Amino acid sequence: MERILVLEDHQPTREWLVEVVKIAFTDSEVDEAANLSQAYDAIAKKSYTLAMIDLNLPDGSGNDLIEKMAAEQPDAYLVVATIYDDDKHVYQALQAGAHGYILKEERQDRILSALSNIKLGQPPLSASIARKILRHFKESSTLNAPAASPAPVAAETERLTEREAEVLSLVAKGFSRTEVANYLGISANTAASHVKAIYRKLNVSSRAEAAIQAQKMGLS
Repeated sequence: MERILVLEDHQPTREWLVEVVKIAFTDSEVDEAANLSQAYDAIAKKSYTLAMIDLNLPDGSGNDLIEKMAAEQPDAYLVVATIYDDDKHVYQALQAGAHGYILKEERQDRILSALSNIKLGQPPLSASIARKILRHFKESSTLNAPAASPAPVAAETERLTEREAEVLSLVAKGFSRTEVANYLGISANTAASHVKAIYRKLNVSSRAEAAIQAQKMGLS
């Protein structure tokens, strides 16, 4: 992997991902992008062999970059790095052209192992995502439905994932982001990403507003 692009809007998480890919691919050149616009500028100037792509961005979806790179840079290996583990996000990313799907809450050594295995021809998938995909194909086969093309999930109002609900409940109880991370056994960067996603989905901008929403949802 000679040239790598890391697309992540949360700066501490982006710095961490850059560090991870530099460890996995020691001789690589790594470029950073904080939003889709910067990523588009980057791929207009350079060709990449690997891209680590966040899905939830301030100016759109990482799936847009996946589709664009799949069409314009077909040799690039496209890996999603996200907090979202639900069917909708997983299958939309894979349908857009992603070659791998890694959850940022994974331990660093597991992410390093997944990335290193690309050289062995193994797609980088978090264990829970691999099980989800296998389960989908098994169910599709049982129903005699085509397994190669998962049906798009119907558009619906975004709901909190199970982990996001856990984080919201703790935030409503007064936990700081560091305390949330320690309590759930995840990194501080992952906790911050969850909080950011919760605020966006609930259309709130403060802890107080989030706590009110948590009470309405029976999470506090």
